Amino acid sequence: MILDFLQVAAPPFFHVAQGDPESIRARLTPFASEPHAALRHLRCTKMRTLQGLFDETAAALQFPTYFGEDWDGLNDCLNDLDWLPVGPCTLLMLDTQHLLDRAEPGDRTALAEILMATAKAWNGARPFHVILHRAEGTNLPPLARELRSLGAELDAPSWLS
Repeated sequence: MILDFLQVAAPPFFHVAQGDPESIRARLTPFASEPHAALRHLRCTKMRTLQGLFDETAAALQFPTYFGEDWDGLNDCLNDLDWLPVGPCTLLMLDTQHLLDRAEPGDRTALAEILMATAKAWNGARPFHVILHRAEGTNLPPLARELRSLGAELDAPSWLS
């Protein structure tokens, strides 16, 4: 199956997809229907501020009640995915060009560092992938540039766009 890479706990963990969000969601439907697979949609239009990031992420991933709505809490919840069903976890971040665009400049770097730590923590143990969606005709999302500057391998599967 073309989505097998989402069930592998190996790099690349970060993927860039361009195009219509509904089309991308439709292409991911087979993965979402796999037993125990967790596909979570994060609307970056709701994540323009730091509080918006914490709220949307907690809602989409159904964080446990102990989530502290701060960087430490986000790190703790993402790096301890035991509260999610057993199996691969993929985050589909829609319209990432809006992510934290009304936040402090260092906030995007902090998020990239946490996502990198999560990918490394689960490498080989449990598949964790992040798909960064960008609108047609937009540049590489700032989060993708941050991840790349931290050494992340990014791919852009043509079948996803």
